[in-house]
Amino acid sequence: HIAEKAHAYQTVPRELAEMVVFGNGPYVGKTENFRAFRPAGYYQREYSLGVSKVLNRRWTAGARARLLFGKARLVSNRSDMRFTTGEHSFDLLLEGSFNVNSSLPATISQDPDGNITGISLDEVNIQELLLNRGNPGFAVDLGMVYRMDERTTLSASLLDLGLVRWRTDLNNVKGTGSFPYQGVDAGTDVISFDFAEEILDSILNSFDFTVTQRPFSSTLPLQLYLGGSYRLNERFSLGAVNRNVIFRSKVHSSVTLLAQADLGGRLLGTASWSYLNNSLLNIGAGIAYHGSGFQIHAVSDNLLGFFFPFDTRTVNLRVGFNLLFGCPRNKQENLEAAAYGSLPTGGNCSWTRKPKIRERQMQRAARRQNRN
Repeated sequence: HIAEKAHAYQTVPRELAEMVVFGNGPYVGKTENFRAFRPAGYYQREYSLGVSKVLNRRWTAGARARLLFGKARLVSNRSDMRFTTGEHSFDLLLEGSFNVNSSLPATISQDPDGNITGISLDEVNIQELLLNRGNPGFAVDLGMVYRMDERTTLSASLLDLGLVRWRTDLNNVKGTGSFPYQGVDAGTDVISFDFAEEILDSILNSFDFTVTQRPFSSTLPLQLYLGGSYRLNERFSLGAVNRNVIFRSKVHSSVTLLAQADLGGRLLGTASWSYLNNSLLNIGAGIAYHGSGFQIHAVSDNLLGFFFPFDTRTVNLRVGFNLLFGCPRNKQENLEAAAYGSLPTGGNCSWTRKPKIRERQMQRAARRQNRN
């Protein structure tokens, strides 16, 4: 398997979001910590090889080894930023420290005093970016399936156990300081690029920065899945999935209950309810179309989030396109009920018939030898 993967994510503290919407009035005389404000993202390529083994009638186990090559990375480590609103003057004070590591084609300019005077993106050579192998990594995925009976299946998997070592286009930025903000003069146009640039320059000049180019490592968000499914009949099945993601030293858990239905022809539909990010109101749905040699699908765990974004804690949308190579899937009548622990053998593939052909040839040869 070969894949190009790009992920971007931003954690925002609730207090910061409330200040943007409602202002800092509720926080007069208080100090709020903004440690959770941490942007991150990466782009990488992976080459993987997986193998699965039917251990017996009920158990199947599998593993996949993945060779990773990072292309670009931005990660903010845990910061110690604080935001204080003056009790009498309503002045604002931003203070603390933070550090950011990046592997990006970017240049950070500094003056003799160490102040950052500019950050510019270098011209990107697409060929060099795609062929860059200077940021190697490795990861493994593990999984097991237990078939209790013809209708009930349990599963468990541990994914993304690995890391990437970043060694190209490096910048490590550490900042410490404080920035007091006393408001703006009357008549100032605060909704303009010039005003935003002026505020940013003032913040940069208020902090002491250290910029280095040292290699760093980053782990993948470790994922643990526990699941089960029950097939009601040939067209309907029920399932449950517990997903646990270890991200930035915290465990983020969710539980999803789902129903899946064969809508006839080549369509498959799902409906789900999830407990996500301490929220119960997550109604999801998905649909998949199976063509001849391809599949397209779209699924979301919270459709309401697209209509009520300000009342939503979590929303995910995934759209995919798969190309299917190989032989037709086994038809239901060819699957023996007593062998529900086995995996499909390739349907009408010629390579699945060859062992049986060789076995029959050996049996015929043995019978001829016995007659002689």
